[in-house]
Amino acid sequence: MTLTREDLGEIKRVVIGIVDSKVDSKIEELALMIAKGFEGVHKQFELIDKRFQEIDKRFQEIDKNFEAIDKRFDIIESRLDHMDARLAMLERDVAEIRQRLSMRDEVFEDLLMRVQVIEKQLGIQN
Repeated sequence: MTLTREDLGEIKRVVIGIVDSKVDSKIEELALMIAKGFEGVHKQFELIDKRFQEIDKRFQEIDKNFEAIDKRFDIIESRLDHMDARLAMLERDVAEIRQRLSMRDEVFEDLLMRVQVIEKQLGIQN
């Protein structure tokens, strides 16, 4: 049996139809697989987005805590500056008192020597 051009054309159309339908079904299967894969990826991204939102909230809380700590440090720094000023004033006062006491020591020693000279002259030495 010999095949005519028309027979070959018909066979070609049938084969192309079969191949096209198989290719179409494979493409549809592939498209469904890709869609399912993207759904999974989309769900994972949603979970990641939720986690990042939680992390953002935590960082906001940490920022608030750092702001409070900064305010405390500002208060402490101000108090230390005030204490430094008071300490400097006390150091000046102590230096002045030392100087006055030193001068009084000299005067006291001079007076003690005079008293000893007077006692010696009066004959009332100890």
